[in-house]
Amino acid sequence: MPLKNTPPIRVLPPEVQNQIAAGEVVERPSSVVKELVENSLDAGATTIKVDIRDGGRGEITVQDNGRGMPAEEVPLALTRHATSKLTSVHDLSSMASFGFRGEALPSIASISSCRITSSWSPTPEREPDEGTFVQVLHGRITDQGPAAPRRGTRVEIRDLFANVPARLKFLKTPATETRRCADIFARMAMAHPGVDFELSRDGRPLHRFLRDQTLLQRVRVLWPPSVCDGLREFSFSRDDLSVHGLAGSPETAQSRGDRIFLYVNGRPVQDKMLLGALRQAYKGRLLSREYPQVVLFLDIPAERVDVNVHPAKTEVRFQDEGEIFSLLHRAVDQAFSRPLHVGDAPDPPGPTAEQGRMEIEVSSTFPETNRNALRDHAWLFAHDPGPGEPVPGPPPERKDTAYGTEPLPAPDSAGHEPTIPLEAPGPDVPSPSGPEAPEPEYLGQLGNTYLIFRTPGQELELLDQHAAHERILYEAFRAQGKNQDRRPLALPMELSLHPAQADRLTELWEELAALGFSLERPSDISLLIRTIPVTLKPAEAREYLEDTLSDQGRTMDELWTMLACRSAIKAGQELTRDEAMGLLSAWQSTESPAHCPHGRPVRVSFSLHQLEKMFKRKP
Repeated sequence: MPLKNTPPIRVLPPEVQNQIAAGEVVERPSSVVKELVENSLDAGATTIKVDIRDGGRGEITVQDNGRGMPAEEVPLALTRHATSKLTSVHDLSSMASFGFRGEALPSIASISSCRITSSWSPTPEREPDEGTFVQVLHGRITDQGPAAPRRGTRVEIRDLFANVPARLKFLKTPATETRRCADIFARMAMAHPGVDFELSRDGRPLHRFLRDQTLLQRVRVLWPPSVCDGLREFSFSRDDLSVHGLAGSPETAQSRGDRIFLYVNGRPVQDKMLLGALRQAYKGRLLSREYPQVVLFLDIPAERVDVNVHPAKTEVRFQDEGEIFSLLHRAVDQAFSRPLHVGDAPDPPGPTAEQGRMEIEVSSTFPETNRNALRDHAWLFAHDPGPGEPVPGPPPERKDTAYGTEPLPAPDSAGHEPTIPLEAPGPDVPSPSGPEAPEPEYLGQLGNTYLIFRTPGQELELLDQHAAHERILYEAFRAQGKNQDRRPLALPMELSLHPAQADRLTELWEELAALGFSLERPSDISLLIRTIPVTLKPAEAREYLEDTLSDQGRTMDELWTMLACRSAIKAGQELTRDEAMGLLSAWQSTESPAHCPHGRPVRVSFSLHQLEKMFKRKP
């Protein structure tokens, strides 16, 4: 039944309509900056100046040199849903302009004191003949008339939210609101290199982006040199889609995502799918709590993306999200796909856009020499056998290696295993340094954990032996896929299962078998382990299963990462020179040597210049 005394349905007054729209469009002062700068860009401005006072609550002024508005259209611009950007419903499917809803100016004017001064210039070459102004207070025009002609439009917003004090309570300090305004201003400046942008705070310059700067030059205005020096360009195209930008080095990753700038057709957006593609591209290079620095531009036909999802136009919806995800992932991954070798010269330029159009899948193969090296690692870095573990013997004869078929040496009379350097790349994997390039000089081991090298370029390199070996093993496991080597146990190990672990075991049964485990279930609460991966000791295999069944790994990639961590050389393990050089050689031949599968850096380098600065020999 309807409620008693229910008021009749009626049309809301215009001022109430505008304030409701303002609640969707204008969240804080930075929203005003965004909407007004977008209007300036749509007007063809090549110079935009913004001044904010008291964090934007006191005053926001935006001056541009665009086309301006004729005198009769200035009051009309303050009417809801009045716009020059749309003529029919079909235009919504191919939007190329920014402010097309016709809500920004009336919404802003309804919650502030607003003055608009504009002069109409039909062409950039023609100076305006006359100007006009309109004064608005909380949505009502209080004054209007002629003004001195001056190219472009000037919008002055004062006392924001003065008539809606409840909104003021949600604003932060002036310093915080100023940072938010500066952030959205900078994001828009990144996308328009042909426009001169200037931002002032309380009349004092804050940011200046000169016309025709490169993207990197504009980024340097915002980010410190330590970040900018590690940025890498990327560009990738496929059919009518393209993506380009700058990707930051994983070494400069941070705990916040405030240096991730995403654009769709030049429009700054906040999109979870795009962010997810970025995170996936950096997977294995960052820790889970870290964020990279990225400026990414996606160009897509207007009819394949919906920008009319949110009143503030910060969100978009794609026709084919999977295709966009794949495109972004490949584009960003391209920037880090080239191996970095100890003592290498700077990276060569990335692939051209034409090369990027090729369907580049992640390689599912791995050099045969590294497959053999994987088996060698288990033999080379084995420990004393544990209960139920057979006494290790020499691996079987190697075949099809770079050096032909040759048996591996057996342990000596004292039972010590021979020193077997990891294999050098075979004919199908060219040596990274080339036949004539000098090798890095091995200087020793620090803390039985970090290998120290001096490069031909007189750089000091520290290599984390555990992280490097993790990367080698991870890529070998991934290459072998579901055909991992296994070894039988003389006596099967028994593992008690919690009901939750039993359910998890059912889910991962095939994956564990692919890793080299042969398992039996005598009962619902017990598990027999008959074979284990060749790289693990029985005790390590037990711990690995317990961790896996405790939900620490779900995908095959995560299981390979865990297996590589368990199997790799440990910190504190002493290596001979040959072992250290073998490890270096095998690590250099991996696809992504810079980081271990968890995202930690493998190598740290110090140039001679950096060392001289540390010792204050140079400024």
